Amino acid sequence: MGDLRQAIDLVDQAAKAHLDACMTAWAALRKADQPLADEILSLWPKEEVAAQWFCRSKDGKPSPAALVLAGRSDSVRDMTLRAKHGFSG
Repeated sequence: MGDLRQAIDLVDQAAKAHLDACMTAWAALRKADQPLADEILSLWPKEEVAAQWFCRSKDGKPSPAALVLAGRSDSVRDMTLRAKHGFSG
C-alpha cells in the first residue's frame, strides 16, 4: 500500500502543478488580452475552470493557450462563440 500512497501523492502534486501553471497562463492572458479573457469567463465564470479550459488541448488539437501564443486569438474567439451557441468541436 505504500506504493499506492506514493503514487497518489505524485498524482496530487502533478494536478496542483498543472493548475498552478494554468493559473499563470490565465493571468498572462488577462494581462495581454482582457476582452478575450472576458469572453472565456462568460462561458466558465470560475477563474480556475476558465484557466483549465484555456490550457486544455482536446483531440490532438492545440490548447486555446497555444493558439493565442501562435497569434491565433481569432480561433479561440471562434471556439467561445461556438460554445455559446451549443456547437462542439
